[in-house]
Amino acid sequence: MSGPFDFDVVIIGSGFGGSINACRLSAAGQKVLVLERGRWWKPPAEPNNPVDMSQFPADATPYPRSPEDPWVWSPSDPAKHHGWIEFHFWPHMAVATAAGVGGGSLVYANVSAIPPAITFEQGWPAGVDRDTLLPYYERAGKVLDVQKLPDNQLTQRYLLVQQAAGEIGDAERFDKLELAVTFSEAWNYQLKDPFDNSHTKPFTNQFGHAQGTCVHCGNCDLGCQVLAKNTLDLNYLWQAQQQGTEVRALSMVSHVSPEGEGYRVHYSTIDNATDTITDGFSVTGRRVILAAGSLGSTELLLRSREQFGTLPNVSDALGGQWSANGDYLTPAWYAKRQPPPSPTWGPTITCHIDYLVDQPEGAPRFTIEDGGIPPAGRDWLVQAIEVEEKKVKFPFNLALQHLANMVTDDNELQKLMPWFANGVDAGNGVLELKDGELFLNWDVTASKPTYDAEIHKQVQLAHATGGAAQVPLSWSLFHWLITPHPVGGARMGDTAENGVVDQWGEVFGYPGLYVSDGSIIPTPIGINPSRTISALSERIAERLIEEINGPAKVQIPAIFGETADVVTS
Repeated sequence: MSGPFDFDVVIIGSGFGGSINACRLSAAGQKVLVLERGRWWKPPAEPNNPVDMSQFPADATPYPRSPEDPWVWSPSDPAKHHGWIEFHFWPHMAVATAAGVGGGSLVYANVSAIPPAITFEQGWPAGVDRDTLLPYYERAGKVLDVQKLPDNQLTQRYLLVQQAAGEIGDAERFDKLELAVTFSEAWNYQLKDPFDNSHTKPFTNQFGHAQGTCVHCGNCDLGCQVLAKNTLDLNYLWQAQQQGTEVRALSMVSHVSPEGEGYRVHYSTIDNATDTITDGFSVTGRRVILAAGSLGSTELLLRSREQFGTLPNVSDALGGQWSANGDYLTPAWYAKRQPPPSPTWGPTITCHIDYLVDQPEGAPRFTIEDGGIPPAGRDWLVQAIEVEEKKVKFPFNLALQHLANMVTDDNELQKLMPWFANGVDAGNGVLELKDGELFLNWDVTASKPTYDAEIHKQVQLAHATGGAAQVPLSWSLFHWLITPHPVGGARMGDTAENGVVDQWGEVFGYPGLYVSDGSIIPTPIGINPSRTISALSERIAERLIEEINGPAKVQIPAIFGETADVVTS
């Protein structure tokens, strides 16, 4: 069906946007290729684990667990360091992004939240609001099999946040969050060795992939060894492969150029066995979808426009309106609380206190969540400092080293509560190419009221429950921040004057070239963005199927074997 092109659709990136489009478009009969810069990962061999791991590629790398494992992806030396996560360091802002088949689903904290209606009241293209997106939010939720923490498995951090909300009179704002995690009612904290792998319940998911149920091991951000976390390589992307999608891991795309009525994607490959890079590869597609994340897709468009000159007419809005989504973490010590918060056990995040709605006009909007720290978290912090030593500038090195030191003593670590926040910051960051590298211009001034409000609330909640909050010096003295939730950079708009892509993700001026990831979100949403990225991607995929097959009924989704009318707006 690809005609003069190698593929009907070439997708760059295998996170939520890439995997969803691969699944839907391959189900519609398209020949699809996914290029992913990271490697295939799989659970490590561990004792007492009854879950079948035979469906993972033979050359997949076990999730990192020990100091010598490949924790870090380094853009300055990807041949040698092509590991689990990349840290980007710029003045006043650091960003953490995933590297692997499955993208951000490998490292995120499972939260699959639907934002309130107020999120879409300003800055979004005409025709895109919560009501428009709700069918797609629900569709993605079914595939990701979102669930809430069972009442018989409430973590100490959950109980702490619930108590704190009540203590300050905000009990009605407290609620569980939907998580892309599979739970079993048979599990509870009273079991002998409750966190042992033997307590997982093996099952085969609706797409035919083996999984297990949650044992509260705390490894959500570092790879769930019992496969209770519903990552994309177990659902959307797995199904795409069964439908014929080809996935090429360790493929680093440099730029995109027009090719007839389609596009050519230029990339290099990493040989994991020899730690070498081979340049000069390319592939053509009738349609190309950038799904490399807020930073990755924005950088690819910037390089294509400015470094290679292959997409010279991409909108001047490119790189603008970037947001850290108001992310902030305040650690608090609970020296006398019994039982202690125990941040290494249980799903990383399970609940929140919602300050996004019912706020006075003009007041900062945000949400407070229970954070967690993976048991092996100190190892990737230490390696991040070592691998990117030249880029980790003061005071980031101070902040990261301080956090690494805090989690060195396991007994003391159990007394720590990482109060986490997402918020509606100013969304005024600008990504650009500077001296050949991606650079972020970030001025915190306009966002400071949001961060100050988050910190004030976190300190209040900690104090109300007997905790001693420790606002990091990296903020109080230097106003430096770190985020795992970057959005924007290639934002949706009504025209090329106020956006890079239209409401369907198509790049203005370049028919057949799409962006489908967090970069197209035009405003900060104040809560974990994965479900919003998923909903937008489901909508984009449906539009593409309509464009390819005509406005007839299509299999949405074929993976459920059900038929639905195309939703238009």
